[in-house]
Amino acid sequence: LIPNGKRVAQDEILAEFDRTAILDEVRETEAKIAESGHQIEEKQAQIRSDRAKRESTAQEAKAELQKAQLQLRKGPILSELDRLKNEAKAKTAIARVASLEKSHSFRIQAEAATLKGQELKLERLKLTLERLRRNLDRLVIRSPHDGMVALENVFRSGSMGPAQEGDQMNSGQPVLRLPLTKSAKIVHANALRTDWN
Repeated sequence: LIPNGKRVAQDEILAEFDRTAILDEVRETEAKIAESGHQIEEKQAQIRSDRAKRESTAQEAKAELQKAQLQLRKGPILSELDRLKNEAKAKTAIARVASLEKSHSFRIQAEAATLKGQELKLERLKLTLERLRRNLDRLVIRSPHDGMVALENVFRSGSMGPAQEGDQMNSGQPVLRLPLTKSAKIVHANALRTDWN
């Protein structure tokens, strides 16, 4: 808190409230943002790797299907048993290719949803950080104009006197006056307005 009777210029600090808790939250949120960014990068790398593996498996399945279809064309010259084996292999290969294509599209949707969830979490953390930084600024009361400080008396420890460092102030409680030539402005503790929710 600025001393009583001091002349101040516009934007000079008049009072500063304890910012330790919010600074701790800012550092913690910044760390969470960095961690969330790394998690998104890791997830994107994992998605690319998984997608490449699925595409490779799908290519192998298609190659097996083509091989099975080629064997079916030999049907008239093969024995009945070999022809039935080739038909079974072809049916299995067709079912496998269809299954891989279907599961691939579902996995793409699931990966996109997971990634979107992590991106939303990161956005939420960034908004929290922005709110915390606004709150930090609100914990510092600056002079709205040039003037001379006149501290207000407050009830403290059973008596009246000017606020001192370490006192707990309530919202709306006058802290000091900054008189102009013809009028006076009262700077209240509610000049500190924070978005706690």
